[in-house]
Amino acid sequence: MKYRQPGIGFLIGLVMSVISYCCGGCALGNSQEAHIHVANLTINDQPANLYVDTGTDTTMIMGSAASRLNISVLKEEHGAHSWVDLALDSSKPSSLTWDGHTYEVPLPVAQTPWFFGLVAGDLDGVLGWPALRRDVLFFDADSHVVRPLVELPPGLEGWVKLKIKEASSLQLEMPRTDGAVDILFIDTGAPIGLGLPSAQWKEWRPAHPQAPTGSLTYGGMDSIINTEEVWVDDIKLGPLAFTDLPVCEVDESEAKLFKNFAGTLGMYALERMDLIVDGPNAYAYLRPRPLPGPPYPRIKRPGISNDPKDGQVVNPVWALAPGVRLDFANEWMAAGEKQELQKDYKTAIQYYSRALEMEPGNPEALYKQGRAYFSNRDARNALADLDASIARNPQNADAYYCRGRARQVLHDLPGALADFDLAVKMQPPSAYYVRDRGSVYGELGKFNEAIADFTTALGLDPHQDWTFFLRATARQKLGDVKGAIADCDQAIALNPHSAEAYFKRAVLRQIDGKFAEAVGDYDQAAQLKLNGLEQDYLLLYRELARRRANGGTANYAQTKLALNSEWTNSLGQFIQDSMDENTLLANAEKEAPETVIKQQCEAYFVIGEMHLIRGDAAGARAFFEKCLGTNQTIFLDYDFAKAELGSLTPASKTAP
Repeated sequence: MKYRQPGIGFLIGLVMSVISYCCGGCALGNSQEAHIHVANLTINDQPANLYVDTGTDTTMIMGSAASRLNISVLKEEHGAHSWVDLALDSSKPSSLTWDGHTYEVPLPVAQTPWFFGLVAGDLDGVLGWPALRRDVLFFDADSHVVRPLVELPPGLEGWVKLKIKEASSLQLEMPRTDGAVDILFIDTGAPIGLGLPSAQWKEWRPAHPQAPTGSLTYGGMDSIINTEEVWVDDIKLGPLAFTDLPVCEVDESEAKLFKNFAGTLGMYALERMDLIVDGPNAYAYLRPRPLPGPPYPRIKRPGISNDPKDGQVVNPVWALAPGVRLDFANEWMAAGEKQELQKDYKTAIQYYSRALEMEPGNPEALYKQGRAYFSNRDARNALADLDASIARNPQNADAYYCRGRARQVLHDLPGALADFDLAVKMQPPSAYYVRDRGSVYGELGKFNEAIADFTTALGLDPHQDWTFFLRATARQKLGDVKGAIADCDQAIALNPHSAEAYFKRAVLRQIDGKFAEAVGDYDQAAQLKLNGLEQDYLLLYRELARRRANGGTANYAQTKLALNSEWTNSLGQFIQDSMDENTLLANAEKEAPETVIKQQCEAYFVIGEMHLIRGDAAGARAFFEKCLGTNQTIFLDYDFAKAELGSLTPASKTAP
């Protein structure tokens, strides 16, 4: 055969495939055995390994290869995809040279998700069908390359000649005796032999009961699909006859993309045939070989398939040769862990779910999915997965620990404590396990036990600023204000950006009567910002501390309170003399009973503090006592009222 440089048709097709890249898809594999690539191609004078995918209209460069190929990325353009966000960047025109002929063309760059690294191998990019369809090409499956031809070679009379349909993928028209035309899909990105539509498969498979079988697992539009892959000595499809070929059932969603779909020929069928494409005249010439092609690779063959109709990236394709055990649950779990590290918990859950589809009941996948649910603030689903994981593997300390956290969030404190106990006992002590058990003790009001656990945790890891913060809280509840302030000092030294630690120290200093120092810490915490309503209460407490530090006065023009909820706004208006106490108390009673008592605790303290600021000690004492009477011991307002009452009343008469 005479080879030639690709003509202007290649440039036109390449530009069209680049223009339409958002509408197509690709199939990738992890070895050249599963792909066919372009011979002698360079991009910006650098050798480039672009795989030819006749099943897609997409031409793109992998993000990992863009720098090596000196491609200058311009901007990011997010396409609409399914469960994978495949971002495509535009680029400045690059010099693409094929067999000595150079084109200047912009190449989209795919900022690829994790699994492209798993399946792509040494892939630099994908060359879609529109970039090739206007040339005369020889698909040399033996060498796994596509080569341009000067002209059609002689001696094609005995080859099967089929019309190429004008489409964004390589589709051949096979005339039937009844005058209709079937569509044969040629997909060099598919790591299969012959794929039959469901109706033909259901007729063909029972007629070959003794054929050796393997397994083929791939991603359909909505779920993981498992099907047989049957090895046959010979099979016919229209005018084509193959020997020594794997056959499988094609996903119904793919079959629906073509009218009169006859089947798909993938790479392992192309290895058993010769294919020449006459782009200018829109014909393909096919000649199945009488002898078997290369040995069927006994390797795992991962890839990724796209829906060529709407460009939606669908699930990764994993195909296994006959006799190879299917075991990709670990790859899905590893992928999920990567997403967790990036704090993309929703995607992590999807990946763990895929692992469980492939291996139902896998205790490790259940544990990791439960962990991701918990991180995604879904404690109930987390608890269900962790229960199932522990039932299957009762020796996983991490699962008990995670379930303990879920139970703590769901206010099952005895259950959480039991899980943390088991986690602590099952392996060498973990600072996190002991610390979080201490936090449950704190919620149960067992502050001495909490302090003991926090101290043990700090002995195991003295660099945990949050553990110092938690111990400060427990010491505060036992009245050890100086010890609590010392713990806050340690937390801030370890993490000077901790708004929580500054806020806690401000509260402690306010309790200790050091109002000016408290204001300084409140200011620092306000700059770092707390979450949600905590920021509102910070601003309220700071305003009260300022007025105490300034002898009851405040400059409202500088301290205008911008609060986020109706209730905190009521407290702010009262502090700034825009609401009387009767209205405030009435507002406190507008909620459900369980909320009313909490808001009354806050209102009684704030009213008492304003009485004290105005010099009415007797009135202040009465409201501080009402605050303690609500028994809302976990509220800071309770602690403030207790401290203020202690300064007004002998210590023996203050609330415990």
